[in-house]
Amino acid sequence: MADGGRSPLPRQLGIEQSRKDYGAQALVTQVKCEKPHDHWAYERFSSDGPIAFLPLNKDEYAVVWTLSDDEVDDVLALADDVLIERLQARIGYRVGKISAMGERLTYPLALVKSSEQVRRSLVLLGNAAHSLHPVAGQGFNLTLRDAAVLAEHLNRAAMQGQDVGSLEVLEAYLQQQSADQRNTIAASDLLPRIFGSKAPAVAFLRDAGLLSMAAAPVARRLFARHAMGLGHTAAKLG
Repeated sequence: MADGGRSPLPRQLGIEQSRKDYGAQALVTQVKCEKPHDHWAYERFSSDGPIAFLPLNKDEYAVVWTLSDDEVDDVLALADDVLIERLQARIGYRVGKISAMGERLTYPLALVKSSEQVRRSLVLLGNAAHSLHPVAGQGFNLTLRDAAVLAEHLNRAAMQGQDVGSLEVLEAYLQQQSADQRNTIAASDLLPRIFGSKAPAVAFLRDAGLLSMAAAPVARRLFARHAMGLGHTAAKLG
């Protein structure tokens, strides 16, 4: 079952979900820029919140912009040229000059976790299992790893003549992924609060950490590999 974080099916099955609202919304749109992106994605932590530019066509990006609940309506009311100017100031000119913007949509941000992810012949995947803050795309990466590990367990069970829907097989998958899920959820919950904090002590530690990372290429590469999911043991799908 992988039909999104707002699926009614878990409740219909008696699966409870905890919810932690972030008091923010994601503004999603599409922009056209003067430079080709060459398949690079960008994310910047602005005073508004994280802004992600995700490559689409040659010079087009999907944009996910985190805004507080208090300012969403005002931002949506801005004319395109005004909003483009504001967005450009937040993301900078690494993407080139933004020349056009598409339709704007918003959705509320919350951490949603299902109390159960597996039952006999049933698995919850993706946002149906755990809906995360979109920071750094970690919810998407986690879902890919969940799906790969699940496929590994199903393949092994089928080759051994086991019932692939048995609770034993599905609980083994969940046990293997539990630490990855726990760590990724904790990181995606903590990062927006760290970068959104205006407390001087937090800001000092945050900036010192970023400067240290910038000065240490090996640490930076290790951090990037972990964020991409490459720091985990790959699922055996062969």
